[in-house]
Parts: sequence; structure tokens; C-alpha cells
Amino acid sequence: MQNNRATVSTQNLVTAVREKLNISKKEAEQMVTTCIESMVELLVDKGAIQVNGLGTLRVTERPARVGINPGTGEKIMIESSKSVSLRPSITLKRLVNDEDKK
Repeated sequence: MQNNRATVSTQNLVTAVREKLNISKKEAEQMVTTCIESMVELLVDKGAIQVNGLGTLRVTERPARVGINPGTGEKIMIESSKSVSLRPSITLKRLVNDEDKK
């Protein structure tokens, strides 16, 4: 399923914060950078964070498994790894699905 929406960069977020709060670009950059760094630190330290209106970010474990090299057909062992998943809040789900606009 193709999505025609552009990905928002950190600079787009800085601009949005600057305009909403009517602050300088430097202040907005500091706020956004601090927020992102804090979220990353909390995820690493605690394993999960809940952000009202957004959802819950959680570190998840992927177990080791057997995979197949598509080029050779050879079976290979894929090591266990960690990933981050987002479980969106009900509010975010509704907004994304335009339920509040109906």
C-alpha cells in the first residue's frame, strides 16, 4: 500500500515547534534535540516509554532464527536482536483514520 505523504524530518519538527511556540530556531532545535535524546535514553534504560497522544514505544526482543540466503538457498542462523515498536494510542489511531472528522 503506497502512501503519498512525505516523511517529516527533524528540521520539519523544529520548524513546527518554532512556529507554534513563537520561539527562535535555536531554542526550537534545543527543545526537539533534548526531547529526542531523552526518549532514546529512557528507552535504553527502561525498555519502554508512554507518550500521551502518541502511544507506547517499547524495546522488543527478536529471537534467533533460521533464515535462507535468497541468492544461494543456504540456511543461515540469524542472531537474536532488539527492535523498537510503537503501539499507537487510541487518540492517534482515530486521528490517522480520520474518525474524529466524520
